[in-house]
Amino acid sequence: MRKLFPVFGEKALKLRSGAVYNMPMEVYFLDLEPLRGRMDEALSRLDPARREKALRLRPEEKRRQSTGAGLLLGRFFPGASVTTDEHGKPYVPGGRCFSLSHSGAAAVIALDDAPVGVDIERIALPRDAAARRVLTAEELAALDTLGGGGFTLLWTRKEAALKCLGVGVRTAPGSFSALGDEAAVDGTAIRLFSVRRGGYIVSAASVSGDAAFTLVELSADELLR
Repeated sequence: MRKLFPVFGEKALKLRSGAVYNMPMEVYFLDLEPLRGRMDEALSRLDPARREKALRLRPEEKRRQSTGAGLLLGRFFPGASVTTDEHGKPYVPGGRCFSLSHSGAAAVIALDDAPVGVDIERIALPRDAAARRVLTAEELAALDTLGGGGFTLLWTRKEAALKCLGVGVRTAPGSFSALGDEAAVDGTAIRLFSVRRGGYIVSAASVSGDAAFTLVELSADELLR
């Protein structure tokens, strides 16, 4: 494994509730391009339910994304059954909190002892209508100051925050700001972190106050051994 883009320090953190979490948050990046030509091998490593789900997907890019996500789950939760809570947020009973995301030729997984969310997106220019729908007035005014990929940065941070709480579409992305290190979502303080990896932005969110992570790259060879 090769570490990329160290972002913040590592420490033990205490929440207002008194619960103690040993950090850091872990976020792993998988390049999906090496899976081309090895899909049969990769699919054979998945649990039956994930394999059937991947095989139903079209086009091939979607199938690779689902397969890559399954390989990441198998790496950190071997033999475990993934289920969902009443809001559709996936979890492994008795296991660490996790969140998955994929875009283009990349997939990521975030792990934490506390609720966590992660999102990855290829850097792209937004349509004006989409930006106005999901960004706050403050964020719209700040777009020009964020440089190339500003919309993708904010969008991934919002997605990560919503996935962290497991609220999905029940909370509108435009109802909170993702500028700065912390967002207030439905009355909960969420810490936000972002890194660039090539043409992608990866953002993670945690309820663990000063939670931090270092993006770590996994190779397809490692996961197919």
